[in-house]
Amino acid sequence: MAPETEPPIFISRSKTLEITDFSILKSIHNKNGIELERFTVGGYDWAIEFYPQGINESISDCVSVFVKLLNATKPEQSMYSFCLWDWSTSKWSSPFCLWDWSTSKWSSSTINFVPISPSDGKTRWGYENCVNNSLSDDNRYLKDDMFRLRYILLVTPRLPALAPALKPDVDKLDDNGNHGNPSGADISFHNGFHTDSYAPPNAPSNQYTKLPRQPTVRIYCEAAQNLSITARNGTVVLAPADSNDHYQHWIKDMNSFNEAKDPDGFPIFALVNRVTGEALKNPAGENQKVSLVPYDQNCLDNSVKWTEVASTGFRAIRITSTPTLNMTAIDKYAGIFNDGTKIVVQRWNDTPIQHWKIVPYNSNVPY
Repeated sequence: MAPETEPPIFISRSKTLEITDFSILKSIHNKNGIELERFTVGGYDWAIEFYPQGINESISDCVSVFVKLLNATKPEQSMYSFCLWDWSTSKWSSPFCLWDWSTSKWSSSTINFVPISPSDGKTRWGYENCVNNSLSDDNRYLKDDMFRLRYILLVTPRLPALAPALKPDVDKLDDNGNHGNPSGADISFHNGFHTDSYAPPNAPSNQYTKLPRQPTVRIYCEAAQNLSITARNGTVVLAPADSNDHYQHWIKDMNSFNEAKDPDGFPIFALVNRVTGEALKNPAGENQKVSLVPYDQNCLDNSVKWTEVASTGFRAIRITSTPTLNMTAIDKYAGIFNDGTKIVVQRWNDTPIQHWKIVPYNSNVPY
C-alpha cells in the first residue's frame, strides 16, 4: 500500500452570502456585476463578484459568480468552489471538498486547484453558468426573492521574506567550520550541560539569566526532523540540525516557575537560548510569529510561558495563557521545509507541522 500523502497546506475562507431583492438586482444591473465583498486570505486581497444576469450574452436566464485576485504580481496556486442553497431539498447544491487519505486527492470534483492570475479588471475565475434556466423553471434556488450562495477559497500562504544575512563576527563560521561561536563567548559544554549559574554572554544583564545546571535541549518538528529551532539575528527560525551550532541549544527552564501548571495540569516552562539569553516569546494572535525577548527570572510574564501537551513521541507546544494557539512551522512549499522556515502559532489541526520534540542534546536523538 502506498504511503499516505499529507494534504497541501492552505489558509481557507468559507462564507455564506445572501442576495436579497434578486429580481430588482437582475433588472437594474443587466450584465453588470456586483462586488459582494472583499477580504484578505493568505496575504492576498480577493473579491467575490456576482452577476444576476450572467455574463453570457447568448443565455437569457443564468447567474455567474467569480473570485478575483486583486493585489498579486504573479499567479497564486489556490482552490475555489461555489455552491447554491437548494430550497427544495434544504441542502447545498454540491459538497465541499474533503481530503481523501486513501487516494491522496480532494474528494469533490467541484473544487478547482488552479494558478489564479492577478486581476486586470477582467481576469476572474469561477462559474459562468452557475445557475442556468433553473431560476425560471422551478425557482428551487430562490425563496422570497432571495438567492443564497456559499463559497470556499483555499490559498497557499504568501511566502515570507528570506531570513536576513548572517551577522559578521556573530554567526560566522569559526576555524572548525561551525556556526554559533560569537567572539568572546564561553561555549564550553560539560556532558551536554551548561555550567552552573551559566549566563549567556550576549544577555543584557547576567543577573537575569543565571540558571541552575540542566541539559541544553534541541527543539524540532515532526514535519522536518532534519531541522532545529534556532535564534538568528533576533528571529526564531528552523535551521539544518547541527549540535555544534550553539544557537540551536535551548534551556528548558521549569525551575523559575516553582512547579506551576496550566489549567489542564501541564507544567509551565520557558525556552531560553543558550547563547543570547533570550526566551521564546509567544505572539499576541494567530498566525503571528514566535519571537525573542530578554529573559528576566525576576519578571516572568505570560509572554514567555509555554506548556507541552502530554503524549508519547511528538507533542503540541502551546501558549500557556492561550492554549488554543500552538507552535507551528510554516513556509511549507511542495512538502519541503528550508533553512529559515518561520515559526508561528495557529489553532490546533493535528498535523506534523504542529508536532514537536524537546530533547536533551546528550540523549540518543538524531541531530
